Amino acid sequence: MISTNDAMQAFLATQVDKGVHLRNALPVDMIEPADVSAAVAFLLSDEGRYVTGTNLPVDAGFVNRIG
Repeated sequence: MISTNDAMQAFLATQVDKGVHLRNALPVDMIEPADVSAAVAFLLSDEGRYVTGTNLPVDAGFVNRIG
């Protein structure tokens, strides 16, 4: 079960007019813990051995929604 932050949910409820800017670019409401775990597993694997000094947002494209 995914829990949400009640304060954040209350804030989002007051931002109805800005809703388009508060959505993910991908068609999912919320990422799952397994999505973050998969990114960590990749970074720890041999395939991720040359990934250094970068941010890896696991956010369903939310960072692209700067508005």
